[in-house]
Amino acid sequence: MSIINGKLVVRLVEAALDGKAEQVRVLANMISSELRTTDPDLSMQLAKSCASPLRGVRSRINPHLINSNTQDGKYLISESDDLSEVEEPILATSNRSTFEQIIKEHYNVKKLISNKLEPTKTLIFTGPPGVGKTITAKWLAKELNLKFKILDLAFVMDSHLGKTGSNLKSVIDTAASTPCVLLLDEFDAIAKKRGDDNDIGEIKRLVTVLLQAIDSWPYSSILIAATNHPELLDPAIWRRFEVKVDFDLPNKEQVQEYLCRLTGLDAIKPLHAFFDRMSFSDIKTEIQNSRKFSVINNVDLLAQVINNKIKELDIDKLTMEEKKKLAVSFVSAGFSQRKVVGILDISRPTIKSALDEKEVRDEK
Repeated sequence: MSIINGKLVVRLVEAALDGKAEQVRVLANMISSELRTTDPDLSMQLAKSCASPLRGVRSRINPHLINSNTQDGKYLISESDDLSEVEEPILATSNRSTFEQIIKEHYNVKKLISNKLEPTKTLIFTGPPGVGKTITAKWLAKELNLKFKILDLAFVMDSHLGKTGSNLKSVIDTAASTPCVLLLDEFDAIAKKRGDDNDIGEIKRLVTVLLQAIDSWPYSSILIAATNHPELLDPAIWRRFEVKVDFDLPNKEQVQEYLCRLTGLDAIKPLHAFFDRMSFSDIKTEIQNSRKFSVINNVDLLAQVINNKIKELDIDKLTMEEKKKLAVSFVSAGFSQRKVVGILDISRPTIKSALDEKEVRDEK
């Protein structure tokens, strides 16, 4: 027998009669969540109904739920309607397995619910800027055929501190009213902000709102928090997330794959050492600059990338191991050993030693 919160039903009817479409969706999702254990089929049916557009009402979420008084006119939440151009991110093997599992769970949600289980619905992404956190969230939304929404918490803290409270809760609830992937960007902003006593009190209230949102988030959607500074977060916050995904700077294989994707040149792979310890974002910027120069000046792209990297080198500051690593890249890219000697100021025997070491590694 289904047990439904009577007060929620009354509020649902009142909202429907008042023509408050988004409030109807929020309340219907809340009822769906309450039914998931006592009547999973009805819960699923209600969640599915919430995903359908209401007649006579715009189906898109109104981004003006909180009016910004700032001159730049930004809104707290933004939504991407078209994800068709989003490419699959270049993920580390362990992370790829994690997302494959999450996608399977959401495509088998009915089977999970019938066994009193839910698909993963809350994740936290950590890692430096430019390593793929946002693009991965977008890609996940694309794979699950969900809308993608972003709530920039740094903007909230900078521009709306002192007047967030229930309004912020309304924004998050509204985002959850239709199936989506919601990215809470700059999540560490709630821990980094420091000010007077009133500010601190408001921060605590904001944290409470966010924790409640995480706890009540519906399984029909995915909530992702992204942070560049995980060390700033309170342990209580970590416990709220089901899955933690670390995004590191790309390794050799990831850099090679990304360089090929950006240029369409398999021959660029040996140059991966020049992009060591760089983020995907920084690599893209450099390659795009080289592409523009090569197009305008009719210069070979690979040659332009190499020339740019040579200009960047500060030979005197390079260690011998760094020089040997770069020497291998140069030779692999077609440079003569004689030319490499002139560029890196190392001897031919050193270059030969570096090439021999690479050959041994490749054979293992």
